[in-house]
Amino acid sequence: YMGNKKLFSSKMSGLIRFGFGIACFWAGWTVAEKNRPKATPIIPKDGISSRFQQILNGNGLHLFHQFQRETNPKRDLHWVNSFITRDHILDAFQLYVNKTTSNWVSREKNDITLEEEKEAYLNSKCSIVYKVNNNGQGNDNVVHGGLTAAIFDELIGIHGFLLALPKGVATAHLDMQYLLPIKVDQQYLATTEVTNYDGRNIFLKGNIVDEDGNKYFEGESRCAKVDWPTNTTTPLMDTIRSISKVRNETGKS
Repeated sequence: YMGNKKLFSSKMSGLIRFGFGIACFWAGWTVAEKNRPKATPIIPKDGISSRFQQILNGNGLHLFHQFQRETNPKRDLHWVNSFITRDHILDAFQLYVNKTTSNWVSREKNDITLEEEKEAYLNSKCSIVYKVNNNGQGNDNVVHGGLTAAIFDELIGIHGFLLALPKGVATAHLDMQYLLPIKVDQQYLATTEVTNYDGRNIFLKGNIVDEDGNKYFEGESRCAKVDWPTNTTTPLMDTIRSISKVRNETGKS
């Protein structure tokens, strides 16, 4: 009888410890989940314009990165992510690239000649579909001109950055022309392409159009390759690293 009692007591003690362990695990997991950064894609309620989809498909561009709104960010946000997450100015910001650009991102850069670089650069193309809400208006439902310039410069920077990896880029010159007022709560398509490359400087041009192809903005830029910190942690960098990881695991170039 005493032996059975001790056995029963030992089993009960083990069950209590096991239950306590489960409770601690559950409490820790709950806290971790509560503090984990949450992210939701920012896509217009009516979806991306079908006309823009036709233009993107016709130019051979595919979705490369879906910017997201983080509800509990645990890192310093780049300005465009801050505009999305903290300031709620952008209701859409999706990056599209052509095959040349995505292939270049995933390609090993060892022993690349300047001629090969230039050919890839000149054939690359990037676009963003974006929409600014009334938090970004300047006056009378028109997007603030400085915000439009910043969005275009961001696309220029992203385009140059994707080409220059593992280096970064910095805007050295930017020339812009505002042709028509860009309205809030409307989708627009911004596109950039490379016009020249000299080994350090990337020369780009681009524009912003509406669904009917009307041109609202034109710009030209020169980006210079620079050495930015390589430990940058942004959602776009996470996308790039995941592509590089797939390349390294599959041996594709």
